[in-house]
Formats: sequence, C-alpha cells, structure tokens
Amino acid sequence: MTNKQSAENSSSPFFSIIIPSYNNGSYLQKCIQSLQKQSFEAWEAIIVIDASPDDAFHIAKQLSDKDGRIQIINKTQNEGTHLARKSGVKRAQGEYALFLDADDELADNALSSLAALPSQQPFDVLHFGSDLFGENMPEPVCSAIP
Repeated sequence: MTNKQSAENSSSPFFSIIIPSYNNGSYLQKCIQSLQKQSFEAWEAIIVIDASPDDAFHIAKQLSDKDGRIQIINKTQNEGTHLARKSGVKRAQGEYALFLDADDELADNALSSLAALPSQQPFDVLHFGSDLFGENMPEPVCSAIP
C-alpha cells in the first residue's frame, strides 16, 4: 500500500489546510469548492477568521455545517496572517499542513499530486510556484515559479 492509499483510507486527515481570512468572505466559497472538488479527500480545512469585519464567519459557518472536514477558528482580535496561520497549525490534525489564502483556489487534483510526493522523496518543507489568473480569464496571465 502506498502512502497515498493509506492516507486516503485513514480516519484522520492527511492534509490540514489552513486558510486565514480577513475581509475575504466573498472568496471563501470558491476556495473551499476547490478543495471539495479534489479527488483526494483525506483533508481538513481550518478557516481562521482573523476578526474580519465582513461576512466571512457566516460564510465559513455555512460551509462548515455542510462539510464536517471544515473547522472554524473565530478570532476576536485581528492579529495578522502569520498568527492566524499559527493558530490553524495548532489545531491541525493532519500529517502535513498546507497554507491556502482565502482568495486562492487549488488546481484540480493538486492534493493527489502532493500526497504522492512523500513516497518519492521525503521532505519537511515544500514550496512551489503558482499560476496567476485574471478575472474571467481561462488561461494563466503568467506563472510564478520561485
């Protein structure tokens, strides 16, 4: 059995995806939908509402009510992205933690590809590039590879 197969069969999540949100309520649904579309389902999402004045908490609550893999941390004081992520990591139960901004989306099958990596080459930290899209543009505006 590969790491990917055992990860998908486990009752605990393989990935903990930490999503800080401050004034990003309008993007949260698309962000979470990109997770829910993944063929790899052994994940949990931890949305950290960083004392956001918008409707992010209510949107996150609706998403959480419909999908038990989604948790919410609702901070009463804004502490910034770094501390929001740190709060999410403290709650994480997965083998690996991923950071996803609330206004971003994962590419189709991204989690399947990432889950296969540890069996190929062990790692402690993985940093990868991104494709940048504009509003209503089906093709990337540019690719950013660090």
